[in-house]
Amino acid sequence: MKQHKLSRFMRRCICGAGIALVAVMSGSAHAALESPVAVSLIVPGGFASDPTPFSVTDSVDPAVGIAVGDSTTIGGSYLLPDESIQFVDNSIRLHVAAGDVSGAGALITGYLGAGGFHARYVFDNLFVTGREIVGLNVFAFDGFGESGFSGVAGGVGVTLATPRSVVFNLDELVFADRGNGSSGAFGEFRIDLLTRAVPEPSTLAMLLLGFSAVGFGARRGHFPGRRSTSSPC
Repeated sequence: MKQHKLSRFMRRCICGAGIALVAVMSGSAHAALESPVAVSLIVPGGFASDPTPFSVTDSVDPAVGIAVGDSTTIGGSYLLPDESIQFVDNSIRLHVAAGDVSGAGALITGYLGAGGFHARYVFDNLFVTGREIVGLNVFAFDGFGESGFSGVAGGVGVTLATPRSVVFNLDELVFADRGNGSSGAFGEFRIDLLTRAVPEPSTLAMLLLGFSAVGFGARRGHFPGRRSTSSPC
């Protein structure tokens, strides 16, 4: 009995499957978010000074973001001075300021939840070509860093609601007093979106072809350690 060598075609199939598998497992983790992103400000309890609920949504180009006084409804009507929402690579960055003081003397945004629902930002239609959002890391330090001084005393609530949607709660945030009261209190937040590669149809086809070749070769005894029983020595 003799061992059969792999055919050139099968070797190419298996090699292609290996390359395709590497492509599925790798890829840039910092690919930029694509436009548009739907940014909603949902406040079921209104403001501390006005309990009227409101909800607004803007379609935002990630390359531009939202700034005070811009053409968006959120930036034009609801952001305090110096507040902003930015999208950098695969991260959402928020500069959020204190707008009021709670009855307990805590520095808060002034946005109120109601009926069991938080006042919140919702980021929908988050999309990175060739990748799926599977989790997130949240940092609350000045300069959007991973360490250092934080102007946030507590109440950071961020969730990945779906693979395309992130929710950032506003009503539970408490800011540290920087010495200027509510007029100088703010927090800077960086939400890094964790992603994994999603194979293109051509990559899936190559994987399927390669694995099929492996299975066929195993059945035919084309691999070392197995001998063909279909032909004599």
